[in-house]
Amino acid sequence: MISSPFLYYIASIGIFFIGLLLMLTSRTKKEISDEKTITNEIARLKANGEKILLNFDNCEFRANSYQEEIQNERESRSYDVLFNQERPVATKDVIQSSLVYINKTGSIVEKFTSPLMPVDEVSLKASVLNGQAWLYVDRFDRRKYYFEIK
Repeated sequence: MISSPFLYYIASIGIFFIGLLLMLTSRTKKEISDEKTITNEIARLKANGEKILLNFDNCEFRANSYQEEIQNERESRSYDVLFNQERPVATKDVIQSSLVYINKTGSIVEKFTSPLMPVDEVSLKASVLNGQAWLYVDRFDRRKYYFEIK
């Protein structure tokens, strides 16, 4: 016979929520492995790759900013019930841009495209103009490269 079943009930609920919290916040082994692989590849490119300071004249800048509609479900339900009109929607600006670098070495022309970066086009241009943007390219496999913007 259990001496105080209420304490066991409370403890089991607490353990359940602790387990749920750990499941939701912990990363999987694959995520950790992928992150290490990417970090190692970037470090290898920085150590052994060709380091190119980006020249503003050889860059094409692309803005890819947009607005996203966000609905608060709690507010929209109560709004629908009270007024039976359209749901309230907030807009969020998503600012991002990328660049294309054209590297000309003799008669060879290479085109490197950066991933989308969470900065506006003007900030990206300023980084390149201030000499704070580099491209690291693998010397043996030119398809492997990494943009570093400070």
